[in-house]
Amino acid sequence: MKFTVSIPATTANLGPGFDVWGLALNLRNEFTCTLLEEKEESILEFSFSDLVNSSSNVNPESQLETGSRNIIFKSYNQLFEKAGVNPPHIHVKAKIGVPIARGLGSSSTAILAGLVMANEILRHRYKKSFEYDQLFNLAVEIEGHPDNLAPALWGGFVLPVKSEESRSYTKLHLDFKAPVQLAGLIPHYSLNTERARQLLPEKVPLYVVSFQASRTALLSNLASRENWQKSDFSLLKVAMQDKVHQEQRAEMIPGMLETFDYWKSIGCVGSFLSGAGPVLLGFWHKDVNASEKHLSKVFDEKSVPCTTFYPKIDRTGLTVTFED
Repeated sequence: MKFTVSIPATTANLGPGFDVWGLALNLRNEFTCTLLEEKEESILEFSFSDLVNSSSNVNPESQLETGSRNIIFKSYNQLFEKAGVNPPHIHVKAKIGVPIARGLGSSSTAILAGLVMANEILRHRYKKSFEYDQLFNLAVEIEGHPDNLAPALWGGFVLPVKSEESRSYTKLHLDFKAPVQLAGLIPHYSLNTERARQLLPEKVPLYVVSFQASRTALLSNLASRENWQKSDFSLLKVAMQDKVHQEQRAEMIPGMLETFDYWKSIGCVGSFLSGAGPVLLGFWHKDVNASEKHLSKVFDEKSVPCTTFYPKIDRTGLTVTFED
């Protein structure tokens, strides 16, 4: 039995939507799983795309666990435990196309890979499996927040909503129709999400709650409409404003706020920190040639290495392909 689980990168928060909005991007991690004989030990091997290698200041493999402590195996084993079945040994070849620890959902791809590999083996070998909604909720328990996991699993622009009664999540899938494109920067260093979250306030004033709610609602309205008036591009700049996490994390990303100001001056219609960072992204008019923009100007002046990239929205989400 051999199959490949392919999972897209994601960008989360999108300005005001802290731990709420997630958008899938067309960078992917692929995990090819082969069942092993009982006497063999599980193996995890990595290869890395040119983008991952070129945008890292260290060997990417040095950032990853390759043994049983890897989150892929932890998630894999956790689903078998939930199913009451001993996990069989597997050989996993992971082709990494999503930069690691940059705010593009690499950990979400690993968690989902482990769960889905386990689920497919349970389905085909043991005739028992879980629905994707169940896998998603288990993945949130492991990850701690849902905003990257939802678009990684289902693709597109997704809002996960937690029920206070059932304590589980459901999803709202919006068709992202806005006439914009994405372009941004991948700094050549990683950030620890846990450390980035420690910079956030435990409590916020009532006016900040109102500020965030209005921007989040405005963003969802704009994203769901294809035909914009000229004034809507100005509204998007308002919709991307945030008072909860971006400025608080700016100290970890020298040049972030200056870059956002510079991007605004050259036509960006909404810039944001991707997840916990350090990746920076901006929305640009769909007819602009973003590759002609000197997006890295501020970072270059500060001698901070970075890579410019132009991701597109992935509307497919997670896929599973079996080999004959």
